[in-house]
Amino acid sequence: MTFQSQVLQLLGEKEVRALPAAQERALHAEAFSQYEKGEYRTAAALFTQLILIDPFSFAYWQGLASAKQLCRDYEAALQAWSLAVLIETKDPSSYFHVAECLMYLEQPQEALLALEEALCCCRDAELEMQIYQLKEQLHGTH
Repeated sequence: MTFQSQVLQLLGEKEVRALPAAQERALHAEAFSQYEKGEYRTAAALFTQLILIDPFSFAYWQGLASAKQLCRDYEAALQAWSLAVLIETKDPSSYFHVAECLMYLEQPQEALLALEEALCCCRDAELEMQIYQLKEQLHGTH
């Protein structure tokens, strides 16, 4: 099974959709606007549409994952963050958010593994501090 067919199956869709570049940019701007307004369910739906246009866009997966996580749909957020990690393997923030979702899903050991991956590629002092804080919190849960 190809990555594209796995994405379609995950999203419950049958095919990738084509859209002119200008319309895709406008849809992305609307998705981001809805996200910024706190309309996370609407933003998630728009990012899903964008993923159906370009299933290899890290930004679209990141948008969907963030929106799902803010809706407290941690299972869906975890799936989206995991796909973001596959696309951009050296992004520490994606691993960090994977860990957050795993923590909420009461999987502390797996969350700690994700945090270790985040530390391996982290170059941001603020994010590194957040990673260590979450690690401390997780060590108290098991």
